[in-house]
Amino acid sequence: MPVIATNTSANSALIYLNRNSREQDKSLSKLSSGSRIVRASDDAAGLAVGSALKADTTALKQAAINATQGRAVLQTADGAMSRVGDILQRMKSLAAQSNSGSVDATSRGFINTEYQQLLTEAQAIGTNTQFNGDGLIDGGYNFNYQVGVAATDVIALNLSTINMTT
Repeated sequence: MPVIATNTSANSALIYLNRNSREQDKSLSKLSSGSRIVRASDDAAGLAVGSALKADTTALKQAAINATQGRAVLQTADGAMSRVGDILQRMKSLAAQSNSGSVDATSRGFINTEYQQLLTEAQAIGTNTQFNGDGLIDGGYNFNYQVGVAATDVIALNLSTINMTT
């Protein structure tokens, strides 16, 4: 009669050897990736938190870009407004000069010519000041800038029309 012998010590050693080999593979995988979490089974909650933080980081990077673009829009509009302000100051000076009793008709004509040129320039600035093809100070610029992670983290930029009448 045949006898089948089982070496339980060898089987037990094999089981522990396989278990240690799997754990070693997991550790090497973590070490080579540089991450504490390689698979969802490593730490499902940690993976979820990490994924959410990564998404927030991406959103915040874009929010910083959006804020920079909004700032550039305002700087462009401010430059145009500053130039229009300078023009209006000169126009005021010309109007006062023209009203002086010591100015003859010929000089008054030259003053009026300069005044009209300045008015045309100011109106052109109002019409032509644009950012990415959108008019800034002609009343047509109304945009929202996402500047945070939440949907409510928005800055609304609405630039009104500059009204220049004589």
